[in-house]
Amino acid sequence: MCEFEEIKITGFDDNNWMLCKEHSNMRYIPVKLSATPPRDWLKIWEQCRARFSHGMSRRTVVRSKVIYLYAGIDGIDDFEQHLAELKSRAEVTNEEYRKRLERLHKEEQAKLKQEKEKEMQDNILKEKLRSQGLIG
Repeated sequence: MCEFEEIKITGFDDNNWMLCKEHSNMRYIPVKLSATPPRDWLKIWEQCRARFSHGMSRRTVVRSKVIYLYAGIDGIDDFEQHLAELKSRAEVTNEEYRKRLERLHKEEQAKLKQEKEKEMQDNILKEKLRSQGLIG
């Protein structure tokens, strides 16, 4: 089965905040990740946003090992809460991604088993035909 190391939120990157060009009171605040997430993990991350839409949920953009949190400077006091929410969202995303990997693994195993059974049936049929002199 495919090994997966959980993606964890490791903290804020104090040195790489970006201004939002459209809104002067908004920032993209970089939050460090433990690893670069796989593409399918990112899809699940975005789907999980709806589950966290109450209260603190903010738009995020993920680039390599960084999540950019879109937040207003007037909400700086809420960063602890933002960080807690992002950590919870990452945990849910990790869990969903692991379930997806397990499901894909089971599907692949079932497919391989089915192919092997078909091959065995074909071999039995060929052997019968050989024993009757119908094939060489």
